Amino acid sequence: MPPLLMGVERGVAVEVIYSDEEAEHPNTARLELIGSDGTRTEVVGKSLGGGAIRVTRVNGFPVEFGGEYPTLLVQHKDVPGVIQEITGILAANGINVAFMQVFRRSRGEDSYMVIETDQPVPREVRDAILQDCGNVTMVRAV
Repeated sequence: MPPLLMGVERGVAVEVIYSDEEAEHPNTARLELIGSDGTRTEVVGKSLGGGAIRVTRVNGFPVEFGGEYPTLLVQHKDVPGVIQEITGILAANGINVAFMQVFRRSRGEDSYMVIETDQPVPREVRDAILQDCGNVTMVRAV
């Protein structure tokens, strides 16, 4: 089936490509997001019905979150103190953590932190996490 091109809304172009690729769930979608700066992020999730979703992979890395809350995805090196640095910046800016999970493949390697908050995290706070935490390599708001 050829790609389905959708209209541009708010400067966002969408191309839908259907695939016969095997999936872990019948309602699985793989999204490749390309930012205006050229950064690419691949997200895999599944529809659970009733408007509920579950994101299961980001950039090939296994994660678990549903998107009910404003969410930060933070890629970082798995070293002591990183979680404290990040949550310290959030606390200093009055941002309450509702839920948090850390996913890693192995000790000392890249990890993903999923932080669900009670309010959206402003751009300046996300930038501070990226700039002030030396072991953080990516911060994305969902």
